[in-house]
Amino acid sequence: MDQLRDRLLAVINRGAAVLIADMTGTASSDHAGVEAIARACQRAGISGTQVRLAVTAPVVRRVLAIEGLDRLVPIYPTLEAAMAASNVG
Repeated sequence: MDQLRDRLLAVINRGAAVLIADMTGTASSDHAGVEAIARACQRAGISGTQVRLAVTAPVVRRVLAIEGLDRLVPIYPTLEAAMAASNVG
């Protein structure tokens, strides 16, 4: 999960206005994965980067909700929906 966190932070550190994490191929997640996303969201908040997640697997959505990430970052059912939302405002 360090690699995931490092990749997310690298995009944020380059000054991205929007970061969309495509998790549509993710079938499961554990605390370490959620922690990596949470840390990236914290850094994004400081940097002014908007973070969106595209998640299709119900189990992943449930883990994100249990950890409270669904209250911190928008979660979309498809990558296309996340991309379309980033063009609004």
